[in-house]
Amino acid sequence: MLTRALMRVPRSVRFCCVAFLAGRVLVGVLAAIGWQLPHEPPEPATFWTPQPPQHAWYAAFTGLEHYDASWYLQLASHGYRDGDPSSAYFPLYPGLVHVAGVLCGGHWLLGAYLVGHVALLVALVLLYRLTQSELSETTARWTVVLLLASPVAFFLYAPYSEPVFLALSLACLTWLRRRKWALAALAALLASATRSTGLVLGAAMVAQAMSDAGWRPRRPDLGPLLLKLGASLAAVAGTAGYLLFWAGRGNWNAPLEAQRDAFQREPAWPWISLVHGLQIAQDTLRYSGWLITNVEVVLTLVGIGLGLVAIRRFAWPYKALTLASLIMPLTLARPFSPLTSVPRYYLVVFPLFWALAEVSRRPAVRGAVLTASTSLLVLLTLLFASWHDVL
Repeated sequence: MLTRALMRVPRSVRFCCVAFLAGRVLVGVLAAIGWQLPHEPPEPATFWTPQPPQHAWYAAFTGLEHYDASWYLQLASHGYRDGDPSSAYFPLYPGLVHVAGVLCGGHWLLGAYLVGHVALLVALVLLYRLTQSELSETTARWTVVLLLASPVAFFLYAPYSEPVFLALSLACLTWLRRRKWALAALAALLASATRSTGLVLGAAMVAQAMSDAGWRPRRPDLGPLLLKLGASLAAVAGTAGYLLFWAGRGNWNAPLEAQRDAFQREPAWPWISLVHGLQIAQDTLRYSGWLITNVEVVLTLVGIGLGLVAIRRFAWPYKALTLASLIMPLTLARPFSPLTSVPRYYLVVFPLFWALAEVSRRPAVRGAVLTASTSLLVLLTLLFASWHDVL
C-alpha cells in the first residue's frame, strides 16, 4: 500500500524529495565534522548568540547557525531595533520564522529550519517543472542536482533567506510564463520584501511584457502592455514598503546606512568591483587568506560565464533576469573585498544552472563538473561550519 501511495506522488516531487534529503544528509554530516575542527568563533555581533552543540550529531543542524543566521534569528525572536544593523535584513524571511517559531513553542532555530526546508522543497519542485516545460526532463533532473551540489549550496540548508527567495523567484517566473500576471506580481512583491535583489524580477516581467507585445507595440496593444508594465512595479513594491516602514520610524534610509556603516558596502560600478576583486585576489596569493578570496573570484567568474550562456540561449524573461542578477550584487561592494557574497547571490539565479546543465551534456564533462562542484561544497561547508568567514 505504501508503494502504491508513493507511486501516486508525481515524479518531479519524488525526485526532488530524494535530492533534498541527500543534500541535507551531506551538509549535515559536513557541519558536524566542521564543528569538531579547530576554530575560534568571532565576537558575536548580535545579542542572539549561537549555543555550542553538546554532541556532534546536534552540530549537523546548529553547525550552520553562523553570521547572518544570527541576525535573522534575532529578528525572528525580538524584531527590529533602532541603532543596530538589523535594518539591513529585509522582513519577510524573519517574519515567517517568527510565525513558525511561535508555533514551535519559541524554538526559533527549529522554526527557521522548517521555513527554509519547506521553501527549498517547493523551490526544487518548481525548478524541476519549470525546467521540464522550458527545456527537457533530463535537464530538469540535472539542474536540480547541480543546484544542490553547488559549492555554496550549504546556504540553502542554513537559516538564511536563500530558499525563500529562490522559491518566490521560481514562482514568479512560472506564473509569468503562464501569463498569470497577478500571481507573478504577488510573488515578485514578496521576493522584494525578502531581499533587495528581488528588484531583478521586475526586469524579467518587463522583458516578458515587451516580448508579448512584439517589442514594437501597436495602438491596440498599448492598454494590455501598460497593465503588464504596471504589474512589473510589484517587484519594487516590497522594497519600497520596507523603506516606508523605516520612514515611519524616523529614517527611511536606515537599511542603506546599515549596509554602509556595519557591513562596509558602498555603491560601485559593477566593472570596477570585478576588476578590483581580481586585483585583490592576485595580491592575496602570498597570504593565508588566499584560498577563500580566490574561490570567491573563481565562482564569480564562472557565474558570469554561465550568465552569458544563459543570456544567449534562453527566452527574454530569463535573459533580463540573468543580466540584472549578475550586475546587481556588484553595485554594492566592500572596498577591501568587493566579491564577498557574490557567489551566494548567484546561487539563486537559476538560469545559471540551466546554462551549466546545457554545457555539460556529455557524460565525461558532467562527471568532471559534479566532482569539482561537490569537492568545493565539501571544503566550503567545513570552513563555514568551523567559523571561517566564507562568502
